Amino acid sequence: MPVRLPVWGEWHFSEGSRTEEFSISSALVSDAAAESVLYQLQIARDPNEGYLPDDDHYETVRLGRHRIWGWIKSPDSASGLDQFDPNAGKLPFPSASPGKEICSSFDLYLGEDRRRWYSGAQGAEMAFCAEIWGDRTKESDYSYPEFGRMLYVGSDFLKTFLKRLKRCLVVKVEISRRESSYARDSEYSYVPPYYRLFVIDSKGSVRSF
Repeated sequence: MPVRLPVWGEWHFSEGSRTEEFSISSALVSDAAAESVLYQLQIARDPNEGYLPDDDHYETVRLGRHRIWGWIKSPDSASGLDQFDPNAGKLPFPSASPGKEICSSFDLYLGEDRRRWYSGAQGAEMAFCAEIWGDRTKESDYSYPEFGRMLYVGSDFLKTFLKRLKRCLVVKVEISRRESSYARDSEYSYVPPYYRLFVIDSKGSVRSF
């Protein structure tokens, strides 16, 4: 497992009229339920049927008999006053962050740069790190600026976290490709997104179907 692992993210690439959108989401499941949940998510007919909840989700999410816990706080989709700043480009601020319960239980605090979270209980080890990027390319009828944001978790912190809670982490990586409506021809057909699922345990082992 790498030193840090992406656990939430979205980024957008554009070339001419064609765009690619990548997204990463993750959630927690019990050790005993991990393989069953992974299998049920993998065979879902529609990727949206097996979504992974975030920390703000107000209902208990279940897949069959198994519960799925959100642990990442997704950012607000609204860009606020930044949308009127010509120098802001498509910079998607802020990024995601660890959930309130995790911050409280593991004594996480936000660093001065406001993009790194440290664990006071483990000698100021970096637990999470956020990244955002974007360009100032003007939008047109056929293309959009490239932009994205990611949240990483430190592998050592993740293993400690999963071991204490006796849970596994399910990670979903999704890729979708589309063409601008201005450039589509009459033969255009919708292509559903491609996705793959992984499960990570407290030893750092990564499995996938």
